[in-house]
Amino acid sequence: MSTKPRIYIADLGAYNAGNLHGCWVDANQEPDEMLTDWETECGPVPDEYAIHDYEGFGKIKISEYADLATVSRLASLSAAYDEAFTVWYAEEEHPVNDELENLFLEEYVGTYDSEKDFAMSLADDNGAIVTAIGSVELHGRDAEIINAYLDWDAIARDLLIDGFYAVKSSDYRIFVFRRI
Repeated sequence: MSTKPRIYIADLGAYNAGNLHGCWVDANQEPDEMLTDWETECGPVPDEYAIHDYEGFGKIKISEYADLATVSRLASLSAAYDEAFTVWYAEEEHPVNDELENLFLEEYVGTYDSEKDFAMSLADDNGAIVTAIGSVELHGRDAEIINAYLDWDAIARDLLIDGFYAVKSSDYRIFVFRRI
């Protein structure tokens, strides 16, 4: 994501009277700081306001009447973890609370060039290949010999059916998450 998370807060009283009055504020800050920014740019904070637009949240949908604390938390995590967080949250909305970041980090495995790349990386990280071949002497031809016998695409499909899922990124890579 190239755009910082921000929201357009509109004065509902003015809007209902036929006037568009509001301004853009940085959403990656505490709710009271958002309202202070609004007050600095637009004047006194209205009794009623709504979010009429937003940007920098990737695929996350922000409700017109979303609580500013919720918006602040989503903006903070969007800024910290970029597109990986926004696609994860958009896949299945989770409660926005103190555990949201921990849940994301528990489920997020990483970013990979392809599903095959993920399967190969997982096998390598877990030592599965070393365990499988044991002390067999491969004379430095490990990858060549192993890849001749393993169908990494099939292994990736199996992994993504059961314990993991993948979401395409905007740059055609994939984000992989654990199914919890």
